[in-house]
Amino acid sequence: QYCIVGKDQQNIVQPKFVGDIALAEKIALKFLKDKQDVYFAMSSWVSDENRQGTNAKEQKCLWLDIDCGFDSKKRKWKDYRTKDDGLVALREFTDATKFPLPTIVDSGNGIHCYWTFTDPINKDIWKPVADGFKFLCIKHKLSADHGCTGDVSRILRVPGTKNFKDVDNPKDVVLLQTGKATPFDDIASLVPIDLVSKKERPKRPMDEATKAILGNHTSRFLKIINRIREGDGCKQLEHIIVNQATIEEPLWRSALSIAGHCEDREIAIHNISKLHPDYNFDRTVDKADRIPGPHSCKEFEGLRPTGCKGCKHQGNIKSPIQLGKVIARAKGSDNSIEARSEALDEVVTYHIPDLPYPYFRGKNGGIYKSLPEDDDDGIQVYEYDFYLVERLEDSNLECAWFKLHLPKDGVREFIARTSDLLTKDKARQILVDYGLVVHGRQIDLLIEYIVASITNQQRTTDAAKMHKQYGWNTG
Repeated sequence: QYCIVGKDQQNIVQPKFVGDIALAEKIALKFLKDKQDVYFAMSSWVSDENRQGTNAKEQKCLWLDIDCGFDSKKRKWKDYRTKDDGLVALREFTDATKFPLPTIVDSGNGIHCYWTFTDPINKDIWKPVADGFKFLCIKHKLSADHGCTGDVSRILRVPGTKNFKDVDNPKDVVLLQTGKATPFDDIASLVPIDLVSKKERPKRPMDEATKAILGNHTSRFLKIINRIREGDGCKQLEHIIVNQATIEEPLWRSALSIAGHCEDREIAIHNISKLHPDYNFDRTVDKADRIPGPHSCKEFEGLRPTGCKGCKHQGNIKSPIQLGKVIARAKGSDNSIEARSEALDEVVTYHIPDLPYPYFRGKNGGIYKSLPEDDDDGIQVYEYDFYLVERLEDSNLECAWFKLHLPKDGVREFIARTSDLLTKDKARQILVDYGLVVHGRQIDLLIEYIVASITNQQRTTDAAKMHKQYGWNTG
């Protein structure tokens, strides 16, 4: 089974499983005709039940997703400023590692690279090599979305389609170069054996010590590094990273306790260790696995008292891991959830749409708003999922159709006049009537979120005719 995926302007995802490439092409062209973003899944599938990793069967390539240009939403440059810069870095990587020239696709806003195999490979054999390849890219300073590289259920854009992120100015998805298929063993031999973990390690659940420090957040080591670069980080960690070739073991272990409890630990623990002459991939992983929690500022200070002098964060944080604090965001399959529909009284699958910037969904649900000074962090707008489905029009009266997910009551749906939702007292009454119990500043945050959701759809999608299409009446 192969899978072609379409995503429309309301971010509704439609996966289509097919048995042959010819049918996959027809479905891709149908999605394109409907002005949808078109993707193909990198894996083949055991069945058409779902597009989750447990259903993945085989892989036929390694891949990279390299972002280029300026991210206007996050107000910062992506991996590379231009596609040409990305291609130059890619060529430097292949020259240094002896990797063959890949198939290259211009995705519209970036570059997708594929190193294809002559034969498909079982996902369990492919996975450790993909993880090693990910670290090899980091070692040679090739920037990319490394979370994408080892994801068996990843989808990437189909060449010959269009990138509709800006629906008024769609960009072509173009095949730039076709590489030759290479035997898997030849590719695997280019990944040094000490970069590949020899056994699968289940992802460590957050322990109580980390929960006590981070609360409902997670932590990203890359953010800690970026704060060090900007002069706003931990001087102890900076000292350890800069001097990792000669650092004494107790200090390195403290740094490892921070890196090992971050969400990007698979990369971070090696980045702070690889320059030491006694570095070994598996021993580093094993050492990190045995550290029960992130070390505190007091533990760092006990090992190197002078390192904390003059620290601007002293007294404000308990551990350096807090400098990497981020809210865990929902990605991909996190947004496909099963819940009971209150109207149907049965469990159905819901695909929760992307929320309008600067709002985002937490990994475990809920609405958050990015902070202007820190796009990785945010404030909670509402603890459960609540989102606009569609704008509706009835006799020049505009309404909005919403869905609300409640943990015990299932998914409720309701329609409200847009004008009422923009009046604070009326909005509070409507929201409370349908189960959103809010007060104080939270009602203001929810109204701002509702306005952003509606205006975002006004820019991208026509309102539907309510009385013709739904048979509903606002009364």
